[in-house]
Amino acid sequence: MDVEKSDREKQKELRALYAGVFNAARKMTRGNDDRANDLTQQVFLRLATTSPYVQGAKHGLAEHLHGILWSLFAHEAAAHATRRKNERLAQEQHAALSDANRSAEAIALDQGERARAEVRAMRHVATLRATCAGHAIDLEIIDLMEQEITKPAELAAKTGWSYAEVKVSRARILRITKSIVAAERDEDEAEEVT
Repeated sequence: MDVEKSDREKQKELRALYAGVFNAARKMTRGNDDRANDLTQQVFLRLATTSPYVQGAKHGLAEHLHGILWSLFAHEAAAHATRRKNERLAQEQHAALSDANRSAEAIALDQGERARAEVRAMRHVATLRATCAGHAIDLEIIDLMEQEITKPAELAAKTGWSYAEVKVSRARILRITKSIVAAERDEDEAEEVT
């Protein structure tokens, strides 16, 4: 009989603790019963897992539960603020990249510029290949660089050439590429002058 009374008292105390945490959570969430219930459940979950109460601590179990509640609420508020900030930034970036607010002329000009840049890049590669025709290693490395393999160690492994030979070839390719781009820039400037 005494055991039953003890269990009933424990259940009564637990209900009182639950009600106290729920009421505090309800005040924090400005009357939102669903959020208050979620927070209360999380408090008791934390009590059972990551934040157990230590008997004999300088504060009681109720204060411990309220401390967990405040911690959860603060973390939730900070996460919500961060989420709102990230959503706002994403919306701004989407608006900046979106074609919705741009004129048809601006969109067409951008598409034309992209197409010209692609043609220019293909022309550069063709000129680079023609210039490097006498160097087999250069042509192999150009092929691999088009596949975005650019590290000398990877290039050496893929081509079978030594690391030193690959570095010399990459330097030559870079030098030739710079001269091709510079020559084209000079031609463009000469056309603008005339």
